[in-house]
Amino acid sequence: MKTLLRRSRTEAPAGLVGVVRLDRDARVLAGRLHRGDIAVIDHVDLDRQTAGLLVSKGVAAVLNAGPTVSGRYPSLGATVLSDAGVEIVDSVGPEAFSLLRDGEKVRLVGDTVLRGDQPVLTGHRQDAASVASATSAAEAGLATQMEAFAATAAEYLRREHALLLEPGLLPEVPALRDRDVVVVAPGAEHREDLLRLRRFAREYHPVVVAVDEAADTALELGYTPTVVVGDLSEVSDRALRAAKHIVVRLDRDVTTAGLARVDRMGLPRDTVTTTARPAELALLLADENDPRVVVAAGMDRTLVTMLDSGRSDAAAAFLTRLRVGSRLVDADAVARLHRPRVSGWLLVLLLVVALAALVAAAWLTPVGQDTADTVTDRLSEIADSLRGTPAGETTP
Repeated sequence: MKTLLRRSRTEAPAGLVGVVRLDRDARVLAGRLHRGDIAVIDHVDLDRQTAGLLVSKGVAAVLNAGPTVSGRYPSLGATVLSDAGVEIVDSVGPEAFSLLRDGEKVRLVGDTVLRGDQPVLTGHRQDAASVASATSAAEAGLATQMEAFAATAAEYLRREHALLLEPGLLPEVPALRDRDVVVVAPGAEHREDLLRLRRFAREYHPVVVAVDEAADTALELGYTPTVVVGDLSEVSDRALRAAKHIVVRLDRDVTTAGLARVDRMGLPRDTVTTTARPAELALLLADENDPRVVVAAGMDRTLVTMLDSGRSDAAAAFLTRLRVGSRLVDADAVARLHRPRVSGWLLVLLLVVALAALVAAAWLTPVGQDTADTVTDRLSEIADSLRGTPAGETTP
């Protein structure tokens, strides 16, 4: 009996234990997260890029003040978290930011958060089945979202018409002119896209335009970014120093931490003031400098993934793709369609090998041997005549 009692006292409490990290903005919170933390955010319809960032930090659970899938459209963030084995508790309410303390250790049991043995707050626990069901049901909301999307696109066009329609507003980058350009943004699949493009890059040596922290991924995979574009707060010093051109995005003409950082490093830079996202700015910058083709890596490919980033961002992405037009090709399409070119030297080598094979085959036939003897005798006569020796005589 004593052994059983002792064992019960030392058993670990049920549920998931982790340190709480609080911030309404999940992307801001990501900089303070450690593996095993419980992230507390306020993000209705969590997008897949933000969810992927949380997964990359190794969080054990996500507590969302609002619904991760609201039903307005099939947002993809909950699926990313569920597939990675991250616990999801939805709709814990905005009071979570006052009831929980940043850095404290709590226990998550089902849909309830406990401090010690005392319940602190409760939400709605999501699992793979509930996420799939909510996402499927949300597809019915796409029609309504498209109406709102059209209005948002019109507003974005009014606000950024100069950037989209007037030439000469973006910096000149001669290195992009008449070249194949890869624009890589830090999207959910940007690493996979760069890996798919390796054979294409080895053959065509494209110029790389990297957006924010995608510059570090590019360097890691063997691509040296010629241009780095963005807010630049998350880019390494190494990536910034490797770039030949730096373009800092400013929003409403406010000095950003990224701009101050670049200036402290003493690096030359250009600035562009716009509400466009860095990814769209990079595409427009590439197009403005007359490249042969623009390959988009790490960017949204479908209507659903565009809407997943929010209506305003979806409108910006859609209008930017229309602006770049026929030059723009998706990285996945390039990787699927690319076939290596056959070089001139390889053709010469193949011809030499073929001729050698023909000579060897002829040598093994009686006719081939007779021909070879005749050619040898003729060459011998020519050599003798050049030395002045009569035919048939031999020199002593």
